[in-house]
Amino acid sequence: MLKRMLGKLIGKIKLQNHINFSKVIKVHDQVIEVPVILGLSCDLTEIWMIGLLKHLLKQKEGAFFDIGVNLGQTLIKLKGVDAARRYIGFEPNPTCVFYVQQLIQKNKFEDCTILPVGLFTENKVIFLECINDTEVDSAASLIKNFRPDHAVYHRIPVPVFRFQSMSDALDFDKVGFVKIDVEGAELEVVKSLCELFEAHRPITLLEVLPVYSSGNVMRKERQEELEGIFNELNYSFFRVIKHGDEFIGLKKIENIGVHSDLNQCDFVVLPNELIAGIQDIV
Repeated sequence: MLKRMLGKLIGKIKLQNHINFSKVIKVHDQVIEVPVILGLSCDLTEIWMIGLLKHLLKQKEGAFFDIGVNLGQTLIKLKGVDAARRYIGFEPNPTCVFYVQQLIQKNKFEDCTILPVGLFTENKVIFLECINDTEVDSAASLIKNFRPDHAVYHRIPVPVFRFQSMSDALDFDKVGFVKIDVEGAELEVVKSLCELFEAHRPITLLEVLPVYSSGNVMRKERQEELEGIFNELNYSFFRVIKHGDEFIGLKKIENIGVHSDLNQCDFVVLPNELIAGIQDIV
């Protein structure tokens, strides 16, 4: 009896990975249809970001650049809060690009562009290293051996470009926001976007994974170089304070420092001229 029940359950799980359907979720004020395609699905994660976006989006006009789209987790939050905002996403994983195009079409999201590339400091093909056994690993990194203690399940060859090599092909007047979630490649992305930061002064939502210890020289040096670039651009770092799914506020910090807390990895990097406008959440 137990064996038959387990057999049916396993069969049902396998079947779900081979059929397509849709589910409906509510993101802030918007009802969003989420396609499930061969087991791929955009889940509503990091719900605290909705509260953060509600506060920040009113501070600046212009397009929202999403560097590291994955399955569209930031896209659905942005469109839930501000459906009319121009969205330009950069994602080198071809499986993720296919899925997000379906998500956009299913919901008829307006003013959305997905570029099937990563942002980097040179134009070439490099390997996206996946540490989880999935083609859409959200922890995959463009930085070789970024997690030396984790086995690499597989490597996906992907194209990366300097932003200036493709900027003329993009349709935008102003950039108001840049979100960077690229599992260790933040430094290369920011270097690629330096001219954009100088010209448009976007508000930046940034994830920087922990250094863990001062002995992790590679991560520590890259983090300090990243901080130095933003300091030269007259930007300041604010750590995102949240409790579970709730956004609490922002805390100004002088530097990220050495820590091991995965709940302390999210930052808003703000042009100094805009700091006065966020005093209600600091």
